[in-house]
Amino acid sequence: MRASFRKLSLAVAAVACAAAIAPAMASAQIFTVQGSFGQDQISQPTAIATDSAGRLFVLDAGRRRISVFDNWEAGNAYLGSFAADANLQDPTGLAIDNRNRIWVADAARNQIIRFDTYNDGAAPLRVTGGPGTDIGEFNDPQHIALDPRPTLYVADRGNVRVVWNAATGKPYAAFGVGDLGPPGFNSPHGIAREPRSGLIYVTSDEAGGGGVRLYDRRGFLLRVLAGPGQPGGGVSGPRGVALDPANRVIVADTGNGALEMYNSAVFGNGFLDAVGGVGSPIDVATAPGATMYAASADGRIFRLHYDDVDNDNVVDAVDNCRGLANPDQIDTDHDGQGDACDGDDDNDGIADAQDRCPDSMRRPVNPATGCANPRSKIRSASHRIVRGKAYGDRVTRVQVAVCRPGHCARAKWMRVRGKRHWSRRIHLRGHGRYVFMSRAFQKGGVVQKHPSTRRITLR
Repeated sequence: MRASFRKLSLAVAAVACAAAIAPAMASAQIFTVQGSFGQDQISQPTAIATDSAGRLFVLDAGRRRISVFDNWEAGNAYLGSFAADANLQDPTGLAIDNRNRIWVADAARNQIIRFDTYNDGAAPLRVTGGPGTDIGEFNDPQHIALDPRPTLYVADRGNVRVVWNAATGKPYAAFGVGDLGPPGFNSPHGIAREPRSGLIYVTSDEAGGGGVRLYDRRGFLLRVLAGPGQPGGGVSGPRGVALDPANRVIVADTGNGALEMYNSAVFGNGFLDAVGGVGSPIDVATAPGATMYAASADGRIFRLHYDDVDNDNVVDAVDNCRGLANPDQIDTDHDGQGDACDGDDDNDGIADAQDRCPDSMRRPVNPATGCANPRSKIRSASHRIVRGKAYGDRVTRVQVAVCRPGHCARAKWMRVRGKRHWSRRIHLRGHGRYVFMSRAFQKGGVVQKHPSTRRITLR
């Protein structure tokens, strides 16, 4: 456990530049409820997830199927459903991997079902697990989480543990989360995993109690985020849990009818904000565009906009120009400050206002222009053709010349075909030594100071 906390301390140092925003966020209104949808298509939601296109997938235990809604930009239009013929009996958990394949936990079958991507028809591909207590078997599995491999992490409620399996179903390991308390922690329901650190968040949904806890990748308890209580650090029978792009923790506090946000592990997981007006939330999922969804037990899906003061659809916690709208998030010099608010986009020491090439990372830079001077290089030369490459910024053309040694001052320069990769056909008939020269031109009249040369001998 000490080693795990030491890793967290190192992570704090690595992201110290973001620490300044945490206090401000705690006093700001993070969530805005934008409305609800889905009442006509969903009867009993148990889990939700989003894919890489921002589409929302809702697991409906009442109709034993998965309903799909388009992303927020398309108005969350209903797209259809699938899995009605997959023999789902009590579907409880839902996750989508980095290849957009869909994974479902069925508590009645004690199995995990993998479906193909929605774009490819979402046909069932594999069924793993079965009832039991051995690793790889389940007893009332609830929510699931994935890593990029993918490895499958399951909140195995009946066995009071977390189990993880390979995508093939091969069991890896498990760890128990049971705690007789008080307060108890004996009904694991929601699960979320940090992509890089492997830290695992688990909720326990005891009515009127429960909590949220943090475990390391091996299953050692690191921290209790929340125990029984009111929003502001307490929860009541929480079910779903998710992480946003800044690894902040969002909890579906079912009993209190609220969503709660806690800071990331590197900042100690302190409480940040809560919002009501989302029914009885049973699960929560984030999506691109500073968007979040909460599924209510009554079938409504609530869409929320969150943590986006400059309204550029980028979560402020990871926005590289906080307070200034820059949805493209371009950061030419990768210094963590977006071009929209960076006075020196290419970090060459020349302000953008005076830099003729403000977004170029080519070096070395001419301090008078901010551009890399034009250069050319002859790659190959023969009696029939010469080829080369041009470097630098704003190259407009390249010229070549051929001469005998000692007679190059009056050589005739010829234009080539191409710019960055160029060539020129020539016809040399006499034997002996020749000198090939090339020079590049830059927009604005700058010419390569010292031509590139290459010598050949024709026999």
